[in-house]
Amino acid sequence: MSSFPTMLIMDLVIAGYGLFMVYISFWMKKNKRVHKSVLAEEEIKRCRDQEGFVNFMFSKVMLLAVVCVLTGAGGMICDYLGFSSKMVSLSILVIFLIAFGIFTHFLRLAREKFVK
Repeated sequence: MSSFPTMLIMDLVIAGYGLFMVYISFWMKKNKRVHKSVLAEEEIKRCRDQEGFVNFMFSKVMLLAVVCVLTGAGGMICDYLGFSSKMVSLSILVIFLIAFGIFTHFLRLAREKFVK
């Protein structure tokens, strides 16, 4: 039970990051510019088509954001209820890692396509 606060904090951070990425997604869509949370500032300066980058990455950023919110919330619920099944925790981790892997794959493709 001693790891309960640590895991709860991690789940809060993951869910909070997901909410932040939802905000970033809509910010990029509205402004048609890449946010510095998605690309480094020097890469943004080298981006040939920021609107194209945003259109390409919007759904991928949203996917990562939704998965972060859901896995963070799922983890918090499990922590709060005291449900500490290793299978549930592993499943949540695998879902998060798959979404993160998909996001990083498409981010690499977007860099190749839109950044000099």
